[in-house]
Amino acid sequence: MAEEKIHIFLTGDRRVGKSFLLQRVLSEIDVPLSGFTTSWGEADLDGTTPLILSNASGTKKAVAAYRYTDDRPRKVFEDVFETLGIECLRELEGLVIMDELGRFEASTEAFRTRVFEVLESDLPVFGVVRDMELPFLDAVRNHPKTEVIRITEENREEMYHTVLEKIKEIL
Repeated sequence: MAEEKIHIFLTGDRRVGKSFLLQRVLSEIDVPLSGFTTSWGEADLDGTTPLILSNASGTKKAVAAYRYTDDRPRKVFEDVFETLGIECLRELEGLVIMDELGRFEASTEAFRTRVFEVLESDLPVFGVVRDMELPFLDAVRNHPKTEVIRITEENREEMYHTVLEKIKEIL
């Protein structure tokens, strides 16, 4: 018998509005939130842009990676995922947010392990998974409790209503 799909992950091209749609859905529901979000900060004068990892309430934040406008390789701070990232996935309640899972989040085994422990639990997860092939991301997308919804510019308004109803159903 198939497991109930209690985790909803959005995927799609970069900058199509996945995280915006996630935040829009969250603004429509009244449930405790836990988990984490990531967002790109402002670039400084030398072209360095920080990736900020925050807990769901936004009260704890740390720089988890840097990207650059020139040809320097991206820098990932694995210790941030192994400390704050895992902490964000420890004391869970309500709806667990994972926005987003991508190559940086895949960089540390301890963080990946904690993500799968959460996915094996009975707590519902709402997140964004990067549309790229990596064993970690493939395993998240293929988890038996996970439903993946592709967001495009053309379907994002329709998918907002679909996703909102699905989230209400799993809560």
